[in-house]
Amino acid sequence: MDHGFKNHLKRLKRERVGIHLNPRTNIFLHRNERAAPFDSSISESLYKRLSKVQLNLYPDLELFHEKLSRWLGLQQDQIFITEGVSGAIKSIIETIAEPGDNVVFPTPTFALYPVYCKMFNVKYRTVGYTDEYKLDVEKC
Repeated sequence: MDHGFKNHLKRLKRERVGIHLNPRTNIFLHRNERAAPFDSSISESLYKRLSKVQLNLYPDLELFHEKLSRWLGLQQDQIFITEGVSGAIKSIIETIAEPGDNVVFPTPTFALYPVYCKMFNVKYRTVGYTDEYKLDVEKC
């Protein structure tokens, strides 16, 4: 029995280079970075709050789930919290799509859509935008 990587994962490549928007600020166009700097008051507030958080522990999200469910008017089991957009995309494709399924996503878009589709052996297509900046679903 072969216990190596799956063949489709051996072929998986992810581009790691960036296209600089501004070399002085080191902003990459395909890395989903915030292009505008935070206001200094926001940064100071974040630093002040984060200094009180134990960053070496996993957070207890129960209170957050409770408050968020009340605020949204949803049951707690209708809320799925991830570590970020890449975790959300991965979880959705991993749990819903079967190998060979089709996923359609806009382009330009977050760089990990095609990576996760390839990782889970899912076919994908992209759709662009019209001149009115709406998804061009006619071309799907």
